[in-house]
Parts: sequence; C-alpha cells; structure tokens
Amino acid sequence: MGRRRLCSYIYATLSVIETLQELEETDISGYTEAVLWLRDREPDSMEYLAERICLLSEGGDDLELLLSYMDETFEK
Repeated sequence: MGRRRLCSYIYATLSVIETLQELEETDISGYTEAVLWLRDREPDSMEYLAERICLLSEGGDDLELLLSYMDETFEK
C-alpha cells in the first residue's frame, strides 16, 4: 500500500471514529475495529499523532505507546 493511500485511510478512519464518538455509537463493532486498526498504524507526523491521542483518549484507550512516540519525536 502506498504512503499516500495509507494517509488517506488513516484520516478517513480518524473522521469515522470522531463521528461515531459524536453520535455516541462507540459500542458497535465498526467503532472497535476502527480504533484497533488505527492503534496498529505507525505515527508519521506530529499532527496525526496529536489527533490520534485526542480521539483515542475520548474512548478511554491506553495512550502510553502514543505518548512515547511523542516523547521520542521531541527528544530528536
């Protein structure tokens, strides 16, 4: 899968997760699958990482791994 296509999928998934959270539809399998898929993607930019942290924190997810990526970015 090309990098550009992956970015499109990531941002589309972020939008879906955000919409489902707004609609309070976080107990459906599609939401869970989207969160799991997103959690498995490597962060490739600070903006993307920040969006993931915000959205996933609203769902009560463990953010230690995402925050460690942010720490690594600032240490460079």
